[in-house]
Formats: sequence, C-alpha cells, structure tokens
Amino acid sequence: MAPPGSVTQEDLPPISLDAHSARLTARGARMIDVPRLHEIRRQTRDMEVVICHMVRAQTKHLYAAAIHLSLMTQRSMIWIAALIAALGLMVVVAGCVTTETIKVSDVVEVLDYEVVPLDRYTVGVEGHVRNNYDERFTAIGIAVKFYDADGIMIGDGKTIIENLDPGETALFTVKYYGPGYPETAKISEIRGKV
Repeated sequence: MAPPGSVTQEDLPPISLDAHSARLTARGARMIDVPRLHEIRRQTRDMEVVICHMVRAQTKHLYAAAIHLSLMTQRSMIWIAALIAALGLMVVVAGCVTTETIKVSDVVEVLDYEVVPLDRYTVGVEGHVRNNYDERFTAIGIAVKFYDADGIMIGDGKTIIENLDPGETALFTVKYYGPGYPETAKISEIRGKV
C-alpha cells in the first residue's frame, strides 16, 4: 500500500512511442516533449561546437598577438643594438676613444736603478724613470725581481708611480722583504695607464 499523496505505477498512463511525447498526470509533474528534448540536446551540442570554435579562434588570435609582440620586441632590440653601435662608431670617429696601443716600456724610460739599503733593516731597488710619451701617465707600475750572489731569484716586489707628466722624471723605490740579501735586481715588468 502506498502512502497517501504518492504516485504509483498504476496511476501513470502508458507512454506512446509513436506520439514522441508522454504526459505525467501526477501532482507537480510537467509535460516532457521528447522531440523537443532531442532538439535541445542537438542545439546544446551545436553551441558547444560553436563555443569550441570561438575559443580556438580567440586562442589563435592571442597566439598571433603574442608572436607579433615578440617580433616587435626583437625588432626593438635590433634597433637599440644598431643605435648603440652607431653611437660607439661616432665616438671612435670623433676621437673620444683612442684605438692606439702603445708598449709602455718603449715610452717610459728607466734611467738607472740599483740595489741599496733603504733603511737600517730594509734593502731594495732605487731608480729613476722618465715619461717620454706625449700624454700623462696616471699610473706606472714597476715590478722588480731580486737575485742572490749565485743568480738565483730569491724574491720580487712592486711599486706604483702616479701622475707622471710628459718629459717628467720620477724616483721609484721597490722594497725587498724576502730571506737573505739580494746582490742584484732586474726590472721584470713595466705597466702604465694613460
């Protein structure tokens, strides 16, 4: 026995397949139109296909826009590089950058040097250099190697002379802090910065 107010199988009318529709007579039920239901499903599938095509088209447009933006960025970078190269060429042509390379030992002349006691406990090399170049050297570095009586290198040292004008002579001193006593010394390197 069914509870009061409920619908049982006997209350429902038979469904006719030829009519393509069925009507429920129970309380609160509504009409189901089978052909209309198929039409709605077909339209929904069509709308999904249309939406998929729209999404694909928009994706293609976004992808094309991204490629265009990337190409614009590459073109901009090429223009910037070309501009920098042109400015660099203008600076070189204008003479703001010297392309001349000089050998410092050819233009900085070592006039004399010898191993001498520098104070009560220190020995080293003392000498003179002259700037024979037509520009000022802001720094000249002098490296010296020290040798014992047998000609074996026992140490080295360095010094820097600052702001040596053209034609000017300067005194330099290189201290020796190694073991033993150096008998001779030799200038091993001269570097300069104009």
